[in-house]
Amino acid sequence: PESRPVPPVMWRLFRRRDHQEARADPRRMPPGATLRPCHVEELGVAGNIVRHVLDRGAAARPPEPASAAGQCPEWTVVFDLSAVEPAERPSQARLELRFEAAEATAGTTGGWELSVAPAGAGLGPVGLRQVVPTLGQPVRAELLGSIWARNASAPRSLRLTLALRHRTPAAC
Repeated sequence: PESRPVPPVMWRLFRRRDHQEARADPRRMPPGATLRPCHVEELGVAGNIVRHVLDRGAAARPPEPASAAGQCPEWTVVFDLSAVEPAERPSQARLELRFEAAEATAGTTGGWELSVAPAGAGLGPVGLRQVVPTLGQPVRAELLGSIWARNASAPRSLRLTLALRHRTPAAC
């Protein structure tokens, strides 16, 4: 497989963890003391494994301007979670969307609404709706508890349908 650049947040986590582990020498702990459960303070989650999973999906419609198409952007994303071991219990599953500069400035008045649903559900229930004031900043949505149950193990593959709709009526 082709190697990809490591996201900056992952480098920051790695560097910080490496420095903390160098200072936390288990030989200096008093007898009978227990280590504090793993916690990733930067993300606000318990655990010791952080995974960055890129989507493998494609746009459901051709990438043409929403005004020309008469429809709001909609796409399917597919996450291959097969690297997650069955014994691992996710404590957070965050979707992060970043838009190109041209997309971020398009239709800025009124804001947007992001809806996320399991792909292939047809007109089934939307698992998550979220107001997005601007596309200039990364859009983050918490999937755990809204798309899949908190106590469930991670699926091997996660297919989601995302729709981004302008909040002003008849905008797209």
